[in-house]
Amino acid sequence: MLNRTDYLLKGKTEALKAINVHNNYIHTQVIEGKNTTFIVEKPPIAIVKDSLREYGMTYKGALQAAKYKLDKKSTPPIRIWGAQDMYWFYFSSQYDIDNTFVSLAHIHEMQPFNKNMTKIILTSGYYFNLSISCNKAKKRWDQARLLRGQIQDSINKQSSVPLMELPGMISEEKEEYKSE
Repeated sequence: MLNRTDYLLKGKTEALKAINVHNNYIHTQVIEGKNTTFIVEKPPIAIVKDSLREYGMTYKGALQAAKYKLDKKSTPPIRIWGAQDMYWFYFSSQYDIDNTFVSLAHIHEMQPFNKNMTKIILTSGYYFNLSISCNKAKKRWDQARLLRGQIQDSINKQSSVPLMELPGMISEEKEEYKSE
């Protein structure tokens, strides 16, 4: 199996799991389903940042927006919008190169493996263990759901406000230019 050098997050991406390779380099195991995993030769955080840039955002901007919406200082989930909204959360510091990211849409369940390990079960049935207490992991999951809910509420409020036609704009109905 050949490793990839680039990858962008998609709706079918379930998780980005950090893996150590030779000489302490960090690569990413991309999980797109129970039977679809592959390695990308860059850390998960680099894939997230590349994806955000591709979809017209920045990592810093996504973090700031989430912190604002959640009134949260550290480890906020992030929203990546493009063809579809994607909400992602992670389990250690937002800047850790060896962080593991999970898509909110693909998380099925979390179970305690032991006191300091959690079994992460994805919707495809794929699962893995992470070094984090189950309580802490579930709080991160809850924050991602809260962010999705708050953003959806904001969108719903905005979509119920009628749009006004601005002077100097072309009307689609009349196909003519309107002056002020």
